[in-house]
Amino acid sequence: MKPHNLLAAVAIPLLFCGVVVISHATESTVASLQPGADVLNLSSPRMIKAMSFGYDSLMADIYWTRVVQYYGDKRHAQGQGIHGASEHFPLLMPLLDITTSLDPHLLVAYKVGAIFLAEPAPRGAERPDLAVKLLRQAIGNNPDDWRLWNDLGMVYYEDLRDYKAASDAYVQGSKNPKADDWMKVMAAKIAQDGQSTEISRFLWNEVYNSSKDENIRRNALEHLKQLEQRPARR
Repeated sequence: MKPHNLLAAVAIPLLFCGVVVISHATESTVASLQPGADVLNLSSPRMIKAMSFGYDSLMADIYWTRVVQYYGDKRHAQGQGIHGASEHFPLLMPLLDITTSLDPHLLVAYKVGAIFLAEPAPRGAERPDLAVKLLRQAIGNNPDDWRLWNDLGMVYYEDLRDYKAASDAYVQGSKNPKADDWMKVMAAKIAQDGQSTEISRFLWNEVYNSSKDENIRRNALEHLKQLEQRPARR
């Protein structure tokens, strides 16, 4: 057998063994919602990366699936009134950290993960500070994607009510030569007016129309429906 064929014959089974081990280890993070049961057996991104045998993107996809499953199971348990189900998603950030460490360019993990983190309880983790941290990591790893500045600006604007930071985020994003002109407009309008239903409606419409991810679109639509119930503020 040729050396490269021998290597493949050994590496591929090891890879799938690693996947099985890691999948089993993470299964406990979504299997139980009893108090104290949310434990991540393998929490080191570096260790998991080493166990991926170079298939980092594959493992990132597996972990991203875990993130969505974990979030969905928690939401379902809350709806069923299961005791201990409303503890603000303690494993959400660790799972997202592993996912994005394995694949720093998996944009959906940053964008949707930030939504899961920033949403108020009981819908989300009510941790906009962690959403900011995640999105700043996203920008550092994907500096050419100007829309990440929009995501960051949204968290500052909608969840933290920090209008200066929101305006600054839109200014920074607008410096990208590929950025749409409305980024500059939003920076100026937020700096001038602060909180405004008109601004919120525009931003959520932009999120809804520009995204192909159903989680993002669904979240944007929920916010738009809520805005329709408020009187316009300028």
